Amino acid sequence: GSVAGASIASVQAGLPLDPLENRILLCQATGLSRVQLITQGDRPLTLEEAQRLDALVARRLGGEPIAYIVGRREFFGLDFQVGPAVLIPRPDTELIVELALERLPPGPSRLLDMGTGSGAIAVAVAHTRPDAGVTALDVSPDALAVAQANAAANGARVRFLLSSWFDALAADSTFDVVASNPPYIAAGDDHLAQGDLRFEPVGALTDPADGLSALRLIIEGS
Repeated sequence: GSVAGASIASVQAGLPLDPLENRILLCQATGLSRVQLITQGDRPLTLEEAQRLDALVARRLGGEPIAYIVGRREFFGLDFQVGPAVLIPRPDTELIVELALERLPPGPSRLLDMGTGSGAIAVAVAHTRPDAGVTALDVSPDALAVAQANAAANGARVRFLLSSWFDALAADSTFDVVASNPPYIAAGDDHLAQGDLRFEPVGALTDPADGLSALRLIIEGS
């Protein structure tokens, strides 16, 4: 708690991370919004806030992803709960949502999201197209619990299934669009031991083979 009693503005300026991360962790430690950090910049940090901030900064310096530390991530304009059971939604994945929305026919239509994780793709599609029937599946019960919470929090109607790929689907199931962000990193790839990936669920990152087995399964099943 060495920064207790110092002003919020001076503490923010002295933190060791990049400015965006400094602000996010200071908001988390104090419960203040971005605007309140500015308007209350002269207010001294309490001992409790300083201790919380120290713990958060130590976790980040240890490499833990910022999204796991704060438990949230913005995706497609929506707020998503995230944790170690699910991949952190990346901005790149918003492209899958855009492409899926382009391909969904107007009116009643059906989309399947395979390996939904946090529910990012399914929830974003269902939120944008409430008239579409969205089904999302995952082999991880913990991931499905996170996805269900995210659907509820964002007012998105999604049918969730615990399933290893197509296993739990009826043989005569039909969908207009099958979307997925499956594991695609080859086992032994150096990236698995770098950055945020070290903290994310390995089964969502690699098959563990050549990185293409999930893609083959999805294509054949589709």
